[in-house]
Order: sequence, then structure tokens, then C-alpha cells
Amino acid sequence: MDYTQLFIKFSLGILTLIIQINVFGKSNLAPTTALDQLQNYVLGGIIGGLIYNQSITVLQFLLVLIVWTLVVFILKFGRERSNWIRNLIDGKPVQVIKNGHVLVGNCMKAGISANELMFRLRSRGIYSVEKVKNCIFEQNGQLTIIEYDEDNASTKLAKFIDNCEVGVIIKIISDEWGKDDIHKEKLARVLSKSERYSVQVLLHRINENKESISKNDLISLLEFCESDVTENNIESLVNIMRYLLENYFEKDICTQILGQISNLTQTVIAKQRENICMILIEIFQKSSSEENKRKCAVIIKDKRFGRKMKGKLDESELKEYRSYLS
Repeated sequence: MDYTQLFIKFSLGILTLIIQINVFGKSNLAPTTALDQLQNYVLGGIIGGLIYNQSITVLQFLLVLIVWTLVVFILKFGRERSNWIRNLIDGKPVQVIKNGHVLVGNCMKAGISANELMFRLRSRGIYSVEKVKNCIFEQNGQLTIIEYDEDNASTKLAKFIDNCEVGVIIKIISDEWGKDDIHKEKLARVLSKSERYSVQVLLHRINENKESISKNDLISLLEFCESDVTENNIESLVNIMRYLLENYFEKDICTQILGQISNLTQTVIAKQRENICMILIEIFQKSSSEENKRKCAVIIKDKRFGRKMKGKLDESELKEYRSYLS
């Protein structure tokens, strides 16, 4: 095998790919039309199929790349200037559900079966066709779904929530959050429209009322707010963690706290570095769980608490800490 020829062909293929991406746009990096997909498949086939064929010279290989680039250019040019060519290449979006009813004829035209349609709806958290006001089968094979008054209902519910006592909101979150991710997503969407109980400020509300909230509800609430901890509400999170450790020093509590600390960014940690360090020290010193001690040691190292720890632990504890890292 002539490796020089192989290298030249490979370089020409990569160069052609870069040129097509920059000249024709970057839509083929995230294909939304049939032509984008076709462009990727054919170019990949040309490069992969001809590059190892020694009977194809470099010049012939280059000509094939040039011809395909011209074909793509002509197709894209025609698609942009002619609806007929655009519909011929990409097809048209097809409405498959209207006002809660499946349009069987349109589904058959689009080539989507009832099982596939229901599977796609379920993956979006929709378990009944009656809940769908409009559903479009797009040219790229994706579904665009509009539910009945989804945004309007969320806004109305958010306004209702604003008038509720914090205990009611906490009960809703602790009850619904434990079910599945779909419930969490919908609940977070509603709370994002709330002025009083948005997820960003929810930690402040929980901190203010932590003494009246049960241990299990506190854990559920912390899990719900886990991805929304910022520099503005980290103090509330730390206070809740310290409260849990003071009143419920248990394995599952420690595991939950360690998991949340490990997900914090250095920027957020910097706002409460000393207090977070003390929490880690307390868990490491008091926990009887080898697993939690090991997690604690890893977090101390990853989050750069090592220097602070050396001044807080005695020799035997430092030795134990190093053993978990080895």
C-alpha cells in the first residue's frame, strides 16, 4: 500500500469537508434537512470508500470530490430559490395530531406508525393524545408538539402558587419530586414563572423554615434545588446542611450532602469555603461509613481543601485521610 497516496487522499477529503462546512454553512453539523444528512453520508462514503482503493488515483479522487461539491452547491442553490425543489429534496412538514385526534392518513404519508408516534409522545412526558393540540412531523424526523394551553396553564398555576404558604409549596415539591424526572421538569417549569417561589430563591425559603420541615422533606427539597445553587443562595444551602448534620447525623444525610458539595463549582464554593470545609471535616471525623469517608477525602482533594484540612485533623486522622486517597 502506498501510504503517501493514502495520506494525500485523506488530507484532500478532510480539506473538502472543511470547505463544504464553511462555504455551505454549518447545518450539516446538526442536520435538520434530508440534504444535510445526504451530504454527510455521501461525502463519508466517498472518503471512506475511495481512500483505500489503490486503483483510484489522487487526481480521480480529487475530481470525485469536486463533482460532489458542485452537486451539493447546485442542490442548495436550487433549494433556496425554488419551493418545488425544496419540497422535492426536503419534503413538507406533516400534521399528525390535531385537537387531540390522530390524523391516520397523514401518519401513513409521513411513514410513522401508531406505536412510534405514541413512543415519541411518551418520551416527551405525554401519555394521552387528547392532551395534544397540535403535533407536526418535521422534515428532519422530529416532532413539534403543542399541548393545550401549556404555557397559559403554567402561568396561572405559578400565580396561584405565589399566594400559597411556603409549607404548601414544600409539600408539593416533596410529594411530586420523588416520582420521576418528568414531574420534576414540569414542576420546575411552573416554579420558574413564580415570583415568590422560583427555584433560584427557593433555598432561601427552605432555610427560613427548616426547623418546621421533616428530614425526608428536606432531603427531597435539596435534591430538587441541586442544579440551581448559585453564589446568591449558597449560604442558605450551607445553613440547611449544617442543620441536617446537627440534628440528623445519618449515613443517607451525609451521602446527600457530599453529593451536593461535589457538584458545586469552585466559584460557588468560594463564597462559603470556610463553612463547607467545616462540614467536610465533621463528616470525615464523625461518620462511621467507610464509603462516605472515602467520598469526603476525594472531595477534599478535588475541591482543594487539603491545606485547610491539615490544620484541622490530628496525625491519625491525616493518616486515615491519605489512606483513602492511595
